[in-house]
Amino acid sequence: MRAADAFLLPVFALLALVPFSFGDFTAYQLSLFILYGIVGQGIALCWGRVGILPLGQAMFFGLGAYLGGGALIWAEGNWALLLPCLVLAILLPALLAGLVALVVFRRQTGSGPFFSLITLALSMLTYQIALTASELTGGFNGLTGIPPLPGTDPWGNLYWVILGTLLVTTLGTTWVLRAPIGTLWSAVAQNEARLSFLGYNVAGLKALAFAGSAALAALAGALYASQQGIVSPQTLGYVLSGELLIWTAVGGRQTVLGPVVGAILIGFLSSELRDGFALWEVLLAGIFIGVVLLMPQGLGGLARPLLDKLSRKRKAPARDVIIPLSDAPSQPDLSFSDVEVTMGSVHILRGLSFDMKDPGLHCVIGPNGAGKTSSFNALSGLLPVSRGQSTGTGGT
Repeated sequence: MRAADAFLLPVFALLALVPFSFGDFTAYQLSLFILYGIVGQGIALCWGRVGILPLGQAMFFGLGAYLGGGALIWAEGNWALLLPCLVLAILLPALLAGLVALVVFRRQTGSGPFFSLITLALSMLTYQIALTASELTGGFNGLTGIPPLPGTDPWGNLYWVILGTLLVTTLGTTWVLRAPIGTLWSAVAQNEARLSFLGYNVAGLKALAFAGSAALAALAGALYASQQGIVSPQTLGYVLSGELLIWTAVGGRQTVLGPVVGAILIGFLSSELRDGFALWEVLLAGIFIGVVLLMPQGLGGLARPLLDKLSRKRKAPARDVIIPLSDAPSQPDLSFSDVEVTMGSVHILRGLSFDMKDPGLHCVIGPNGAGKTSSFNALSGLLPVSRGQSTGTGGT
C-alpha cells in the first residue's frame, strides 16, 4: 500500500467523526463543502493531470443539480423511476462535455486557451438560460420543493451518503489515474504534439478527461439538489466556477483529496468570516494569490514530499533490456521532393528538396524563420503538404 493510500484512512475517519463530535449542523455544512470538493476533483483531473483548465465547471454542477432535482420531484420517491433518471442526470452533462471538448480540440494542437474561454462562456450562457426559462427552472427563484433521496434526511443520514460518494470518487479517480489512461493523460500535459506523432488521438483523450470531470460535477450537483431542496441559477454561474478553481488551487490540483481539503478549509473560513468581516472576499482573494505565487502546488504539494518519504522503498537494481532491431531498416531514408506548404496566401515552404540516406546524427541549421520546424511538421503530418512529397522511414 502506498503512503498516499494509507493517508486516506485517517482523513475519512476524521470526517466520519464530525456528526458525533460537532453536531448535525456542522455535518450539514461539511457535506456541502464535500460536494464542492468532488467537483474540484474533476477540475484537478483536467487541470492537474491533462493540463487543460475548465473555467466554467459550475455549468455541469448546475446541470446535474437541475436534472437531479427534477428527477426527485417527478419520481416522488419511486426508486424504479428515480434511479435511471439520476443516471441520465450524470451522463447527459458528461456527454455534453465530451462533445464540446471534441469540437474544440479537433481544431488544432494547443487549443487550451480557447477551451478555457469557451467553458466560461458556456457557463455564462446556461446561467442566463436558467434565469429566463422560468417554466423549466423556476427562474430567479430557482427550482424549489425538491425532496431528498428516498429514505434520507438532509440534516441526518444524507451526510453518510455524501461521504460514501466521496470515498467512491476518491478511490475511482485514484485507480483511473494509475491506469494506462492516466499515463496517457500525463503525456498529453507534457507534450501533446509528441503523443500525436505516436498515433494517439489527443483530442479524444482530452474529451474523455473533460467528460469524466463533468460526470463528477453532475454527480455532486444531483446530491446537492437532494441536500439543499432548491437549485438556483447561481449553481451554473461563473462566480461559483471561480470559487471552485480557488478551492482546487488551494488544496492542490495534483492530488485527488487536495480539492476536497481546499473546499472544506475555504468553505468553513468563509462561513466564519462572512458575518463578522466585511472584506472577507478580499481576504480569500489574497489567500488565492498567495497560494499561486508561493505554493503553486497548493497544500497537497506541501504534503507530497512527506508522503514520498514515507513510501520510499528499496528498489531492485535496474536491469538492462535488450530490444531486437532486426525488423528495423538498416538505412534511414528521409527525402523531400519539391515540397510546398501554404496557409492561405502565405508560403511557409516552397520547393524544398533534399535526401538523407546515411545513418548517424543529422541536423538542419538555419536562422529563425527559415522553416526548420515547419519542415519537421510537414514530415510528421502536422502540417498538410500543398505540393510535392515528403517520406521518411526509421533506421539505426
